Amino acid sequence: IFTRLGYPRTFTVDNGRQFVSEEFDYFCKERGITLNKTTPYWPQQNGEVKRQNRSLLKRLRISNGLNRDWKKDLLEYMAMYYTTPHSTTGRTPTELCLGRAIRGKIPSLQDIETQPPLTTEYRDRDKMLKEKGKDKEDKKRGAKESDIIIGDVVLMKNVLPGNKLTTTFGRNRFIVTGKAGASVTVMDIKSGKIYCRNSAHLKKVYEPEDAQSGKEADEGQQDMRDQEITQYKDDMLCEQDDDQETEDNIEATDRMITQTRNKRTVREPEKFKDFVRS
Repeated sequence: IFTRLGYPRTFTVDNGRQFVSEEFDYFCKERGITLNKTTPYWPQQNGEVKRQNRSLLKRLRISNGLNRDWKKDLLEYMAMYYTTPHSTTGRTPTELCLGRAIRGKIPSLQDIETQPPLTTEYRDRDKMLKEKGKDKEDKKRGAKESDIIIGDVVLMKNVLPGNKLTTTFGRNRFIVTGKAGASVTVMDIKSGKIYCRNSAHLKKVYEPEDAQSGKEADEGQQDMRDQEITQYKDDMLCEQDDDQETEDNIEATDRMITQTRNKRTVREPEKFKDFVRS
C-alpha cells in the first residue's frame, strides 16, 4: 500500500498491542507519520472505522451462511464500496482518495475523470452533515460540557466486568494532569501510574471545603424555600378566612331569605272531603 499510495500523514489507531510497541512508534516517526491513539475504552472516538468494520463483518457472515468463498465475496464488496457515491459526501471513496473515479457497474456519463475535483462542496456537505449528526447524538445522549479541570481529584469508572456488588466507580483517587477536549490524563495518587480516559468515565471528588460551601448554599436555598412555604401558608390562611367570611355571609343571607318568605297554605285534596278522618 505504501509503495502505491505513499505514506499517510496520520495514523488513528486503538490501543492494541500491535500499535503500542516501540518498533511501531519508531516506524511512524522515521517516515514522518503522526500517530493518533484513541482514548482507551472509548470506541466512539474511532467510530468511522468501527462502522466500516461492522459492514465487513456483515458481509463475511452472509458469505459464511451461504457456504461461499469469503475472499471472493469480500473483493466484490470492496469493489462496490469504492465505486458507490457516499450518502454524506456525494462522491465515491476513490474519487476523494485518488482524485478520480474508477469504473464500476454503476453507469456514468464520464467513466473516468482525469482531473481531480477543484471544488470543495463535498467537504462542506460532509462537515455540515457530520455537525448535524453530532448535535443530534449529543441531544439524544444528554451530553454536556465536562467541568473537570487540571488539578481536580476524580474517581475512575470500572470499565472491566465485575460481579453484581461492584460499584460503578472505583475507590482509588486520581489527580487530573492533562486534558485535551474530552480526553483526560489522570495519575493514580497511590501508585503514580498514568491513565488516559474519556471525561465521561471520570467523576469529580468534592473536598470538605467544597462540601462546606455546597452545604452553605444548600442551607441558603433551604431558608429561601422555608420563607416561600411560610408565605404560602399565610396566603392560604388569608384565603381561608376570606372563604369563611364569604360562607358566613351566604348562610346569613339564606336565613334572611327563609325568614322573609311567605308561608304556603296547605290545602286538603278534594277527594278527602267525603271521608271522615280520625
